[in-house]
Amino acid sequence: MEDFLRSVPRITLFITTFSGFLSLLSTYDLIVPSDLSFNNKIYKKYQIWRLLTSFLFFGKFHFTTLIRYIIIFSTSKAMELSSSPQYLYFIILVYNYSIICSYYWGLSFASDIFFMALVYLNSRRNRHSRIAFMGLPVSIPAPYLPFIILAINFNPSLVFGLIFGHIYYYFEDVYPKLPRSRNVRIFNVPMLIVRLVDALKL
Repeated sequence: MEDFLRSVPRITLFITTFSGFLSLLSTYDLIVPSDLSFNNKIYKKYQIWRLLTSFLFFGKFHFTTLIRYIIIFSTSKAMELSSSPQYLYFIILVYNYSIICSYYWGLSFASDIFFMALVYLNSRRNRHSRIAFMGLPVSIPAPYLPFIILAINFNPSLVFGLIFGHIYYYFEDVYPKLPRSRNVRIFNVPMLIVRLVDALKL
């Protein structure tokens, strides 16, 4: 177990450990989801933890939650190993986008936005791959996964996540390769993020 934990990148370890802990507490009714949700108590009663818990709470443990954790863990680990600064900046961007969506559209939880953004970005970057879905003995093309998830469990948060994932993918992976872009990267990682990752040894 110790060797396994050491092999997991730190950002991924934090995300999965923290969100898993919240799910565990909720499953055993030690906390209620309403105490973790995004609402006006953030600024009226200064319950600022909701800014984080509403972003990383994926619900009580059951089969679909477990599948989500498996997808999040594998996708997060792959992205972080590819580039820790870029992955951290991606999280910061999708987090701020999620807060805006939660505020203006009254979303209680933004975790689905983060989840779908991860899934969509990974599916586009690995569009020639095939993946097993929910343990079934058949595999599907990776780009189909976000839309299958939407068809099974449609909700506005997943749509917002897909939109963000597509915007990020286009401007990070597609647009810089176009002649008119002049190699400009809109989501170029700020040097502050790079230095922070180096300082924290993420």
